[in-house]
Amino acid sequence: MATVCRLGSRLALFGLLAALISGCSQEASLPRVLRVAKGSTNPGSLDIEESVRDRRVVKELQALFQDFDPGLRLHPTSYSEANLVEDIARQTSSGLGPDLIVTNGNTALTLLEQDLTHAIPLQSKVRSRITPMALQRVTTASGAIAGIPVSQYLQLACYDKRRLPKPPTTLQDLAKASGQGKVFGLAMHLEDLYWTLGGFDATPALEDALQATPTSTDHNQRLTAWLQWLQNASFQQNVLFFSKQTALSDQLIQGKLDWITCWSSQLPQLRKALQQHLGITILPKGPLGKATPITRLQVWALGRNSSARQQRDSLKLLSFMVEPWAQKTLALKYRTSFPVNPQVAPIVERQLAGERQLTPETVQLGLSDLPSTQHANSVVAAIGSTPERLSRVNGVLNSVIFGTRNATEGSKALRQTLKGEQP
Repeated sequence: MATVCRLGSRLALFGLLAALISGCSQEASLPRVLRVAKGSTNPGSLDIEESVRDRRVVKELQALFQDFDPGLRLHPTSYSEANLVEDIARQTSSGLGPDLIVTNGNTALTLLEQDLTHAIPLQSKVRSRITPMALQRVTTASGAIAGIPVSQYLQLACYDKRRLPKPPTTLQDLAKASGQGKVFGLAMHLEDLYWTLGGFDATPALEDALQATPTSTDHNQRLTAWLQWLQNASFQQNVLFFSKQTALSDQLIQGKLDWITCWSSQLPQLRKALQQHLGITILPKGPLGKATPITRLQVWALGRNSSARQQRDSLKLLSFMVEPWAQKTLALKYRTSFPVNPQVAPIVERQLAGERQLTPETVQLGLSDLPSTQHANSVVAAIGSTPERLSRVNGVLNSVIFGTRNATEGSKALRQTLKGEQP
């Protein structure tokens, strides 16, 4: 009888061990899920079409990643960029925040400043695959990296060929066309307006202020001339400033605007609506130089509610996304953004430039690793590294555009703000 009991106990023990082993095996084979919160590509509200497109893009990214790590799954959710910080704060406080957040460079810095994301522990191998100027744009004043830049969108001019057969190549041409009834639209934030600085050679004055060095009379005059142009433009009946970039594309589609500044991320929506009537060209130059557009980054940041395993998976995914093969594949598949990996960027630039009837030199004008835009991107990076300062700079620009400050007052206030003083 005792032998039977011992045999029964052994069988039960073996059964328990088999169940545990089986359970561990099943757990190991279960897919690992990363929750991805994606802000809308353009600032403003999120529409259904964009949400569907975002989910498809993330799922296709997952398919590309399968050979690299077949057990990883991405669960994307789209959000309005305008409300992204608030939404992430609410989710994080409840312990249900996402593992990864996809947004632009400025919002990534704000999320880190508000302790809603982790700084990125960047390995030298990954660092070498990202253009230094793109990394600078997501680095805080203390040196922390707010997210991994994965792609960059180029700023261009978009217009309706039926309403504006010949787009302006200079700011003077723009003023002349607006006087003849053509309607132009601009967005009124530093990121969207920075291209106009090059036309007045006004960047050196901002650099002087950021470095707290004395500004020459010549630099001050150029900065004031730039602000005066912004104010004069806003007072013209047919040059309209909007607080949201998305409003520009909507107004162009509805036929209420003839020409707008646009980002390459908006091209699918504009092409679908305007088809062969959509014109794409470079931004007009000013009296003292060419336009100096910057790029708008797509940045992936680490959420705070991830487990240690989820964070490791997230970092592995981010490392994969800046690999040359992944960078080239993603850029050429969707044809709206450019790589941040300097090894593959020239290949993609040449191909996409040809499709848009633009010369490679024109496309390169806005890409962040070239000497022609190093000043522009370094200034934007320095301003954006402190979100509060960026907000104050936009406030000064808005006051000049609306006419509550004249150009001379705006120039002084802008320099004070960049120096960290109260304007």
